Amino acid sequence: MKNDELIHYINQNFQKDWLKIENEKLVLIYTGELKKFLDNKNIQSELDLHSNRNEKSFQRFIKSRITYVSNNEKLYPNSFGLTNAPLFIFNKINNKNKQIAVFAYMDYAVFDWVDYLKRYNEVKFSGFLNLLESV
Repeated sequence: MKNDELIHYINQNFQKDWLKIENEKLVLIYTGELKKFLDNKNIQSELDLHSNRNEKSFQRFIKSRITYVSNNEKLYPNSFGLTNAPLFIFNKINNKNKQIAVFAYMDYAVFDWVDYLKRYNEVKFSGFLNLLESV
């Protein structure tokens, strides 16, 4: 599946008021249910999010068709080898559980994505990997 087809599929099947794909970037918007979740849990930074209780709650919030991976401990079992960048992995196509795309936060060494989201009302995960490209 080509990148533009996959982006279209993800936008049709995964888009929310706080999540969209734009120019091969995952865009999280500080609005709606995401804003409510972060504010109710008092999550101000990635460190707050990565506490065991909050990360599990966040995974339940984003649903099982999307996986959030925060660190190397969880990253390397997925074999992506993208250092320590936080990832969102999209996991379902045509009613089959299959990893289809990965979006990595490429500014992870400079900016805390949660803090950036809350300050600027959106954050972009610009590292895009199409896992269906050869299919």
